[in-house]
Amino acid sequence: MLTVCNGTVLTKDDLPQYQKAQQAVDIESPPQNPLQQSEHRMILEIVMQCNETGKAASREYISAKTKEHHASLFLSPQQVRRRLEDLEKKGLIIKRKGRGGTRMTEVGMSYLESLL
Repeated sequence: MLTVCNGTVLTKDDLPQYQKAQQAVDIESPPQNPLQQSEHRMILEIVMQCNETGKAASREYISAKTKEHHASLFLSPQQVRRRLEDLEKKGLIIKRKGRGGTRMTEVGMSYLESLL
């Protein structure tokens, strides 16, 4: 398959216009229900706190924090994993392997501010 781009690195500017529009819709679209929105907000708040303090935001840590501070919205590490995958697809976080933990993107910070 032939790919056309400016330079040697493919960027989002090299994508067809219809794909750029689809990406914007995916990032800006709110979660489908209030529970999902609450879970996303809770996870993003925990990730932001970890990023601010320099602590790695692992699935286990996020799960423990949900139990500690939000007993009614407790999420298991597996549930956190799935929520993080969803948040990463929307461009709100970046998941790192190993001890890197999860990092918030600028889009994620803006989204969290809009929920507050």
